[in-house]
Amino acid sequence: LTVTVEEAGDSEFDVPFTQLSVDNPHKRLEIRLFSGEGGYQKSISGRELRCRDPRTGEIIIENETASSSSIEQEVKVMQNSSQGCGGS
Repeated sequence: LTVTVEEAGDSEFDVPFTQLSVDNPHKRLEIRLFSGEGGYQKSISGRELRCRDPRTGEIIIENETASSSSIEQEVKVMQNSSQGCGGS
């Protein structure tokens, strides 16, 4: 199974040899593709990755400076004031 990447020219890369690594301090995903002719490496920022359709790779949020509330999920913390299981 092979894939091509427009920015890498005419090379076909072998999918089974693909390497992915997460660079947490810099919030990036590193992708390395290999073929019989060489290799290709791409760094993708977390923000750019969240702005793409996971199936097609197309950009779904055009403005990368969109507010974080449009990208991140809202989290609500609920507290229970009961005394535990069966408390009164």
